[in-house]
Parts: sequence; C-alpha cells; structure tokens
Amino acid sequence: MRTRGDFSVVALALLTCGNSLATFWAGALPAGVVLTAAAAVCIGFALHSSPGAPSPQVIGGAVATSALSLIDHPLAPILTVVVLVIAIAGVWARGFRLGVVLVVAAATIVVVAEVMRLQWGQLAFDVFREMQVGTGALARGLNPYGPTVQAMIPVSDHSAYLTPEHFGYGPGILLLGLPGRLIGDVRLSQAAIWIAIAVVIGLAASRQRTAVAVGSIALVLLSPFGVDLAEHAFNDAGGILFLLLWFLGRQGHPRWARLALGVALTTKPTILAALLVMLVWSRAARRDIWWGLGIAAAIVIPFALWDGVGNFMHSTLELWLGPIFMVNRADAITIGALIHTYGLPYLPSVVIGAATLLVGALILRHRPRDSVDLLLGGAVLTIAYLILGHIAFMNYYSVAAVLLMAVIAIDGNHRCVADDDIALPRGRHSHPAGVVRSSEPVTVGSSLD
Repeated sequence: MRTRGDFSVVALALLTCGNSLATFWAGALPAGVVLTAAAAVCIGFALHSSPGAPSPQVIGGAVATSALSLIDHPLAPILTVVVLVIAIAGVWARGFRLGVVLVVAAATIVVVAEVMRLQWGQLAFDVFREMQVGTGALARGLNPYGPTVQAMIPVSDHSAYLTPEHFGYGPGILLLGLPGRLIGDVRLSQAAIWIAIAVVIGLAASRQRTAVAVGSIALVLLSPFGVDLAEHAFNDAGGILFLLLWFLGRQGHPRWARLALGVALTTKPTILAALLVMLVWSRAARRDIWWGLGIAAAIVIPFALWDGVGNFMHSTLELWLGPIFMVNRADAITIGALIHTYGLPYLPSVVIGAATLLVGALILRHRPRDSVDLLLGGAVLTIAYLILGHIAFMNYYSVAAVLLMAVIAIDGNHRCVADDDIALPRGRHSHPAGVVRSSEPVTVGSSLD
C-alpha cells in the first residue's frame, strides 16, 4: 500500500468487518471493537500518505470483504460465494458498463435474499415502528409527533424498559421516509436512499480507472451497512446522503448544495462530527452553514409549532441524547463494552468526555491538504467519538463508512487536490498546503466502456 486511497480502502474494510462481527456474530464483539479501532488508526495513516487512487488489487480485496461479511445476513454460504465471484468479476471487468452490470447482478441477489427474510410492512423493532407510524400519520395529514409507539429505552448495560414514545427524529427523516410509507413500507425509502448514495458515489468515481470506479459502486451496493439500515429502517443514511450532496456540489452548484445542507441538518445528529471538521477547515462550509441553518429552520419550525416546542424538543433531543451520554450498553461497539466483556468496570463519563475532547482536538488541529482529507477527518472523528462513547451501533458507524466510500471514489481526481477552500476562520493558514501528486498515471475510462 502506497497511496492515501489504499489506506482508505483498508480502513473501510476493517470498519465493515468489525461492525459486522460485533453486530451479527455472537461473542465476536471484542474482535469487532478492535477492528473498528484499527480502522481509525488506518485513517490516520491515510492522512499522512501521498494522495492517489487505490490500486485495483486493494479495492478488489475490500469488495471481497464486504461480500463475505454478508454471510448468514442475509446470504447463505453458497450464495455468498456466488455474490463474491460475480462482484470480483465486475471489478476486474475491462469495460465500465459490463462491470456495473455484474455488480448490480450481485447486489440483486443480496436484495432478493433479504426480501425473502422480511414481512411487508411488519417488523418487531422499535425504530421501524417509529418510522412506520410517524410517516403514516404524516401521510394522513396528522401530526407525526402525536402518535406513540412502544420504544425500548435502555437504563443499564443489560436492561431496558418499553414505554410509549413519540417519533424521535428530525422532520427531515419524516419527509425522506414518506415516499416508502405511501407505498406501504417505510424501509423502501431507506433502501432507495442507499441506492442514491451508490449513484452519487458512482458519479463521483466516473473519472477514475474502471476497476476503481466499479469497485466504488460495489463497496456501496454490497455493504452490510446498507443491508442493516434498510432491514431495520435505520435512518442515518438520509443525513449523510445530503451532507455528501452538499460536499460534492458546494463549489460547482452552491445553491443546490446549500439546500442539501439544510435538509441534512434536519435529520439526525450522527452527521455533526463530520460537519464539525468541515466547519473548522472549509471556507465553503462556514459560508454555507448559515444558509443551511436557515433552510433547516424553515423545515423544522412548522413541525415544532405543530407538536408544541416543548414536546418536540423532548422527543427529538432529550430522548435521543440522554442515553448517548448517560447509559452504558454491553452490546455497543465501544471501548467501554469491550473492557466490560472481560469483567472490568465501564469508563466513567468524565473519563469518556475528557478522552473524546482530547482526541477531537488532535484530529481538528490536523490541517487537511485537500477535500479528501476533510472527508477522512470527518470519518475518523466520527469513529473516535462513537467508539469512546457509551452507545454506538452499526447504523451510527454507517456515517463514517459512507465518508470513506466517498474518499475512495474521488481520491486521485486532481479537481479535489490542493483545494484553496481549505482555511481556518479569519484567513489563518489561507495558503493551500502543497500536495504530493501520485507518480502513477491515471487512466480515464471512456464513456463507451
């Protein structure tokens, strides 16, 4: 491995494998936490490596890791082998179109296997119930924050209680989930959002070599993160999709990018660590955040007045943030859960807070060289605050995974190198850092491939 792209691919593979083990395999949480921490370390190496696209061999290995991580969830072993072979054939195909067709065929097998495990419009899972009921109320013209569902509220590492709770997410989540609910199952919207991420990643990677461009799409479509989010109606993908749309369009299409940023701010707080890195180091982020906040306010305020400001704040902030800062979970993908597995006490909140602030300061003080480093900084800060915290699950880490997917798609594209957007507030460090360009030639795929 020689380039920043290579290390980014390995980081994504480690994050995928670690989260899959911790989530789907009993007794594998310690290994999952270690691999997730290793992903953050690998991002650190990426931040100090020469910019450049990943090699086809490395990206092929990451695609294989994603395919293998789908075994038993939802693929039977024999189907896992079939998906693995088809996906690798797609990455190594000579033509871009043939490669995409093979990757889509492999993803179709995954989708069919997943659909056969599910029931239409039904799932005994609290997030799904919240999404289904809230969007259903909105579809009927009712206050989506009015109905209650039985939600599981954790109170300690091994215990939780069921209590009737209102819809607990931002209005952007409701609006993005509404199309699927109108058809009958809100999970359709989550699946569509993940496919939209694949399309955005594919367009961003269109100037890369064929293997990298096809591999970037495969890493999204065959990701266990996408399967888990769509299956349970987890809603983290909407925020990162619109944050990514803002990031990729902030210079070429600033008006649409600001709208996307505003929508992202109305979804879920899991995107805020990534946004913080951009606010510190990106001129465009500091320029556009005020537009984004204004657009977000125009979306949020009507819902808050509809529900009552106090009730709205309780549902969307207090109930979500309370467990994050106060409750330990033995099944979380965190260092606290790891050491608790071996009989040691959880880390005190003061220690967690101090460690998070220290690591966050170290990450934020690192000056990005270009836009790719901004995404890497957002990914590593997201992993850091999650793994050091009380509660973090696979859907939370999906934000970091998508940021890494975007890095893989655009690294080596010289439009993203030596970005003069990088600067501290008030003009400090206003000159772009020098970037070492990769000595390897970049082959641009033909549109006829």
